[in-house]
Amino acid sequence: MRTNHVHVRSMIAALVMACGTTAALAQRAPSVGVTTSKELSAITLGGRLVYNTSGLVSNPRAIGFEGSPRVIVTWNESDRAGAVQSFYGLSLDGGRTLAVSGPTTHLVRLVYSEFDPLQGEPAIAPGLEAGPGNRMYLVQFVAPPMEEMQAQLDREGARIQRFLTDHTHVVAMDPVAAAKVRSLPSVRWVGAYHPAYRLSPEVRAWLASPGDAGSQRFSIECFERGMRDQQAVSDLVRRLGGIVEVTTPDQFRMEATLTREQLLAVAAMNEVNYIDPWGGPGGTDMNIIRQLHGATDSSGNPVGGFSGQGVRGEVIDTEVRVSHTAFQSPPVLLHRNSAGDSGSPHGSSCYGIIFADWPSNPNYNGMVTSAEQGIFLHYAVASQFGGQATRLTLNTEATNPAGPYWSSFQSSSVGNTQVTAYTTISAEVDDYLFKVDYLSCQSQSNTGNMNSRPQAWAKNIVSVGGVEWRGTLNKADDFWSSASFGPAADQRVKPDLTSCYGDIPTTSNASNSGTTTFGGTSGATPITAGNFGILTQMWHEGAFAGFGGASSVFVSRPRAMTAKAMMINTAYRYPLTQGGLTRAKQGWGLSDVGNLYSLRNKMLIVNETDLVTNGQTRSYQVCIAPNEPVASFTLCYIDPQGNPSAAQARINDLSLRVTSPGGTVYRGNSGLVANNYSTSGGVFDTRDTVENVFIQNPESGNWTVDVVATSVVQDAYLATPGVNDVPFALVASGVLSQRPTMSTAGAMPTMISPTTPTTVSIRVVPGCEGVIAGSVTLVHRSSPSSPFTNITMTSMGDGLYTATLPLPVCTDSPQFFFSAAGDQGSVVLLPSNAPTTVYSATVADVVYRFQDDFEQDRGWSGQDPSDNAVTGRWTRNIPQGTEAQPAADHTTNGNMCWVTDFRAGQQVSDYDVDGGKTTLISPVMDASNLNEATISYWRWYSNGVGPLNPNTNVFLVQISNNAGLSWHTAETVGPSGANTEPGWRFHSFRVADFVTPTNQVQVRFIAADYTDSIVEAAVDDFALSGVECRTQCYANCDGSTGIPKLTANDFQCFLGKFAAGDPYANCDGSTVSPVLTANDFQCFLTHFANGCP
Repeated sequence: MRTNHVHVRSMIAALVMACGTTAALAQRAPSVGVTTSKELSAITLGGRLVYNTSGLVSNPRAIGFEGSPRVIVTWNESDRAGAVQSFYGLSLDGGRTLAVSGPTTHLVRLVYSEFDPLQGEPAIAPGLEAGPGNRMYLVQFVAPPMEEMQAQLDREGARIQRFLTDHTHVVAMDPVAAAKVRSLPSVRWVGAYHPAYRLSPEVRAWLASPGDAGSQRFSIECFERGMRDQQAVSDLVRRLGGIVEVTTPDQFRMEATLTREQLLAVAAMNEVNYIDPWGGPGGTDMNIIRQLHGATDSSGNPVGGFSGQGVRGEVIDTEVRVSHTAFQSPPVLLHRNSAGDSGSPHGSSCYGIIFADWPSNPNYNGMVTSAEQGIFLHYAVASQFGGQATRLTLNTEATNPAGPYWSSFQSSSVGNTQVTAYTTISAEVDDYLFKVDYLSCQSQSNTGNMNSRPQAWAKNIVSVGGVEWRGTLNKADDFWSSASFGPAADQRVKPDLTSCYGDIPTTSNASNSGTTTFGGTSGATPITAGNFGILTQMWHEGAFAGFGGASSVFVSRPRAMTAKAMMINTAYRYPLTQGGLTRAKQGWGLSDVGNLYSLRNKMLIVNETDLVTNGQTRSYQVCIAPNEPVASFTLCYIDPQGNPSAAQARINDLSLRVTSPGGTVYRGNSGLVANNYSTSGGVFDTRDTVENVFIQNPESGNWTVDVVATSVVQDAYLATPGVNDVPFALVASGVLSQRPTMSTAGAMPTMISPTTPTTVSIRVVPGCEGVIAGSVTLVHRSSPSSPFTNITMTSMGDGLYTATLPLPVCTDSPQFFFSAAGDQGSVVLLPSNAPTTVYSATVADVVYRFQDDFEQDRGWSGQDPSDNAVTGRWTRNIPQGTEAQPAADHTTNGNMCWVTDFRAGQQVSDYDVDGGKTTLISPVMDASNLNEATISYWRWYSNGVGPLNPNTNVFLVQISNNAGLSWHTAETVGPSGANTEPGWRFHSFRVADFVTPTNQVQVRFIAADYTDSIVEAAVDDFALSGVECRTQCYANCDGSTGIPKLTANDFQCFLGKFAAGDPYANCDGSTVSPVLTANDFQCFLTHFANGCP
């Protein structure tokens, strides 16, 4: 769908190109000149015309950088009325061309004051001036600071600490370095970063208040990540008699309780960037609802069948009632093993809005009622709310691919005390979401004014407001009542989205069947988060061509900013004149996954795969068909944490520009504060990190979508060190590619059975060029030396096509690709460079020598002579759930598993493993002559529950190839980290990686507790499998080669294998317990009746 190009464009004036080739790296700036005529002024570089304007040009300067072809040109322009504006341009080729970006300003925009330093600096209150030991300065450049400018500061011994606004950085340096920096041609001004600039208005008012102000708890942002700066501040606080409350070893923020005198001393430290009040930990802020948000149709059926299958997400809140009837399928997974404070009811309702699964009471089902796993995190664990773990640490745990959670999204309806400013906590949120790619939703709050949770003012979060929906599907009578609203202090659009503010039926913690009617943005937020859960499932299952299809929803999931852009792009936007629902109160609208799904085949999606550097433009070509009602374009990008002392939170500035076939230009967010559709023209938005263009009744034809890097001052893609570049998400809907597009619908097979047909599926989406009927083709050959043969694929509707590969023989090496023809002459291939690149497969079947779901006794032993555990011995039984032990086995429709004492007891510690080890030993198995012999199983191991000695024991899996005479460790789980928290997890290993496969293979599982901690283990769905190529006909059970091949002996053979539980007898391939049933006899009869070739 997309074609992109990288280039540098003029952003305001026309780009004037000069002839010639780019010279070697420029060592100095080319000479700059100005010529003036009656109508125009022109700027030349090295004698080449690079820019002209109707204004009067004055004070031109060209600045070069040693070893770089980049040149910055600055000048002033006066119009006929005498008004003067500053301009700058960037040349990437030594002055041969110039991209002009202007006009620009040179204001230092602080929360304290906004000023042009060359026109004078603001007065500083006594006691808040920078002292003799100050090393923190503001450095203003003549233009957005490029890497070359930053390198000049490095060479002078200066260190950039923070970006401010308007080409200004906070820089650490001594007075000698400051004097050198002042003399650099690229530097406009250097001034002290006074303590006054580093204090919020509330803190300055507290300092100036009469009388004894006592002490207060403050949030302090240091310059450096980690404990170096925080330790220095902590040491001073303690020396002065203050109290250090919280530090964040992996972030920037700390908290301390200080008097006025102590605060002034801390504010003057060179380690401190900003101080504002902590404000306290703050607090808390379905059937029709699911349909209202597009998650179900009018009959209550999930849109596209998506109801959260495979989805895992997290709620951070006050408490969750883990025993609630609606929270048992599956049980709640506790992050950090705390269900919270049942005396603070709130979290059970938020959790239920997303994850409740209550077949007997479906009106209270959640948004993703079929979710694979709901996760709960008690908010008091987090340092923002008085705990010890930073949100960066907790988010890293939640999204660790090697950990137990695999969470794709988070919903938070708790937050710190409401504010109107971008605070140190807001900056901390942007930092941990910048560091960890995690879609996070946050309630705006319920004050009826702009006072909102500081988390909601963050750029990288999805903040959610509220709309009164009257409990009906009719959106026309919805209105705003008392939800907190925006815009942010720097005029960014907030909230991002909105949802139901009241009348939300959900669960409560009053009892195991408790229900309530919930409301506020606390309810709106989990509704929206649940829709993000559905979006991630759609993505995983290939609803959006070219994406998904990985091993799980978590692994497949889109980048957080992509998901945010998709939801904003396809949201329902209320008329801005309806019921007080201005842009500041509804944000970009009500999330609507039904609309998202309906537009899935008319979308361009850039999933943060493309990058831009300073001055670059990425361009994409899309096509809009005639009579398309709306085309929507959304740009969203991750941004480093803002500086709370600045009047603007944005750091890097990317802009969206959309150009119609007729040349009409639309810029991001232009006209959208007062309208739901964009106005043409306008100027670039320099505040928001979310930009939209919404066009009603768009012109048909080819459109250009540009992402313009107006200013990149800080690296936002850490995988490319030394280069300041920014990834971005771009989503367009109501658009097509020019040519048809083709993508896989599910994974392509890498192993093909010689006896069982293999079906392959692809998705073909027409562009403005359609697809010729009957042209979608599977092109295959049996080996690289064979000719290709075509098979016409069958259309299944909705762009899905299927075909069956011919049955191969064992000596084949099948290869294949796909082809389709457009109705305007193009040919589309998958892979795109086929037949140079093709899909390949081996010919074989997975065969099972031994399978056990433990529903029957097949010879396992739960004891070893050396076992010495006092309690928690292995037993085959139906487990009773505890915080550490499973509440059910793993087998679908099964009951039994091997578990370390199935009983729950009165306390979690009653029947866990204690006092030693307990061993589970398999029967002897035959792994001889089995190609790629593999052991697989589902295991449960928990050693971290409870306060006593958590994460101090290990779980061992060992294998023997001599019937237990000697053992080799194949897996060690623990003592901490991955896989040590409650949950069923799959593992497999090749036998040959540890022992030579023989006919005397055994496996044993050892759970032990030597430290008096809580240890529980379980094993289910065990198998010994391999890979073989069997050309023999299935019904020829005895393998005879005589005539006839099929005889009564084959029936007798099958009966024997069935009685022995041999996996061969699983004719229908069932995985549901019991595996062997009468259906397998019917299956065998069918094979027998079909005969053998």
